Amino acid sequence: MLSANLCYNKNKQIFPGYHRLKWERIKMKARIQKETVLLYHLSEDTVRGKKIRDGLREMGIGIIDLSEEQLGEKLGYCAGMHGFSPAAEPYTGEVFPEEVMIMKDLSQSRLGRMFQKLQADGVELPGLKAMVTQYNKDWPLYQLFAELSREHAAFVEQEAQRAQAKTSDETEH
Repeated sequence: MLSANLCYNKNKQIFPGYHRLKWERIKMKARIQKETVLLYHLSEDTVRGKKIRDGLREMGIGIIDLSEEQLGEKLGYCAGMHGFSPAAEPYTGEVFPEEVMIMKDLSQSRLGRMFQKLQADGVELPGLKAMVTQYNKDWPLYQLFAELSREHAAFVEQEAQRAQAKTSDETEH
């Protein structure tokens, strides 16, 4: 019965001091992907880019720089995911002008802590942010960025309408 709690390697040798559950946790940690943030137009040369990078490094979060030449690449390829290869043709479309942050493999709590840290460090976060998902990993960057831009513009417009409605309600009362 005691041997059920011991851990064995592939050669059936006992690892003294390792409880089976502890070993399972060690194996699970090895499978966890590296937390990464992909940054577009947020280079070390800009104040915001430097602050974001410093905060990410302090938290142990990896950084991948996205260049304008990569706009035709799929998000999964740029994020270093398995099963993706480079685009067959180079991107020849328009350059996307805005700053973008894309988070990969961050849990909700870790994502919240990252945003809190960056805001506490005085960083104004870019308006265009996304998470790598099973739905967007196959999108070319230019398509993802255009969709993020449309969504952000709709959000900003909706917030402006809410503020205007609130102001109208306050002046009527």
